[in-house]
Amino acid sequence: MRTILITGGTSGLGFELAKLCYTKFNLVICSSSDRRISNAKKYFEEINNSTDNILIEKCDVSDRNQVNILYDKVIKKFNEINILINNAGIYSYNKILDSKENELDKLFDINFKGAYNTIKCTLPQMIEKQEGIIVNVSSTSVHNIFKGNSLYAASKAALEILSNTLREEVRNHNIKVINFIPGAIATEIWSEENLQKYSNKMIQPQDAAKVLYSSIIHSLENKVAIENININPINGSL
Repeated sequence: MRTILITGGTSGLGFELAKLCYTKFNLVICSSSDRRISNAKKYFEEINNSTDNILIEKCDVSDRNQVNILYDKVIKKFNEINILINNAGIYSYNKILDSKENELDKLFDINFKGAYNTIKCTLPQMIEKQEGIIVNVSSTSVHNIFKGNSLYAASKAALEILSNTLREEVRNHNIKVINFIPGAIATEIWSEENLQKYSNKMIQPQDAAKVLYSSIIHSLENKVAIENININPINGSL
């Protein structure tokens, strides 16, 4: 059974993807939130007779040492990581002049450096086995410019450049690198007011997860390289 690691896997898109994956893969999900970890553990304990193929751990992906510790735990339990989903991320909405330096640092630490850290840990054993899939969750805001979104969009744009460059570096090792580029997803990063106000222009996390899951399965079963997956609400982006 292959092993899939989903960062930010205890809520939103990551959690919905985890719900689809646990019967087919050894599932590893992580989060920096104790509350979300507790909720995820409770969920899987209630629906499973056994959680032997599930590992739920606390990890701040922006901290390289924590990522290394998580990696060691996964290898000890499951021996390998075949699929990496870099889903952990935070959102910030601010005009450039109103933004703070620590706001920029935090966005890049989690949205970009977090993915870099997990890739650095997992890639060597993928290369050794000559197989792997890496998915980096980006955003349509990289391509659809609107005011107040510069810092967040910049962090996701950097992630896409990382993906595109990495893909060329690992093609010859049978490793596939996918940019998953969704429009706004209805998760708790949005206020209740905005969730209601823009509900017709948001994707439900379970719908986004189904698209990503089917793409992962297709990539595993076929000699194709899915490189960019763009999805938007039928009514268009925010």
